[in-house]
Amino acid sequence: MERLLYEEESDSLDFKQAQYAFAQAPDSAKAELLKDILAFANSWRRVDAYIVIGVKEVKGGRGEVLGVSNHLDDANLQQFVNSKTQRPVQFSYRALEFEGKQVAVIHIPVQARPLYLKSAYAQLKAAEVLFRRGSSTASATPDEIAQMGRIEVATERPELDVFFADPRNRERKEPSIRSLVLEGPPRTTIPSYRLKNEGPFGASSFLRHANADYYRELVRYTQLRLLVNPLFLAIANSGGSTAEDVRVQITIPGATTGVMALDDDGYPALPRAGIASTCHTFPPSAAAFRHSSSRKWGISG
Repeated sequence: MERLLYEEESDSLDFKQAQYAFAQAPDSAKAELLKDILAFANSWRRVDAYIVIGVKEVKGGRGEVLGVSNHLDDANLQQFVNSKTQRPVQFSYRALEFEGKQVAVIHIPVQARPLYLKSAYAQLKAAEVLFRRGSSTASATPDEIAQMGRIEVATERPELDVFFADPRNRERKEPSIRSLVLEGPPRTTIPSYRLKNEGPFGASSFLRHANADYYRELVRYTQLRLLVNPLFLAIANSGGSTAEDVRVQITIPGATTGVMALDDDGYPALPRAGIASTCHTFPPSAAAFRHSSSRKWGISG
């Protein structure tokens, strides 16, 4: 969807600001939808075509997402269109939410041509072959119709390439993975985040609100920050057809221990000491981690 918004209208793309009139609409309104689908199905193109509904085209810029208030039913559209044409037209209607608004996409793959109406319908003529020429719709000449019939539709497959990329621009980037060994102190030896003695200025208030596991959580957080390397995967399709339902599966042969993969939910947040705003007594400010010569983590302060 993001890619389509940056493209201009052509023989494979059209933007519609408003939804098509269909349910309980007159034949003249339904004919507009029928004309657009036939024009894209017959167009001279090597890639799939899309009619994006609920978007305003912006010349030289990104399309403006307006949204639609209602959706059409794909089954009803299929029955309507294919009852009018001399053979079935391959297309699909998909509703989706984008940028918090409802939009729709009519997807029309490359298919055998020509396609036309068996009989006249509203303002559309019988046996007239409509096709998309740039951003407008035209009627095919007899020579163009004959040429359509001679060209076989190639059965093309997606050609996918998975690679590591820079998350800012998705350009190919070789990852740099460090080899590091960290030995942390046993969890049982890490002291609780408590004051040793209550003082006269609200130490008990701090004890009630302090996170007792703060030091232990900080050790864990620091280890993961140093040991876990972020990776960004990108997928490119250089084939002649759209790839649907693409999934990436990562396997590490022979790795039973010592491998950890974390997503955003599994990555720990920076631990909080949990000090209440009304607390008057605070823990030592010098509490920190230091890396000793024996490559062990400790707590000072």
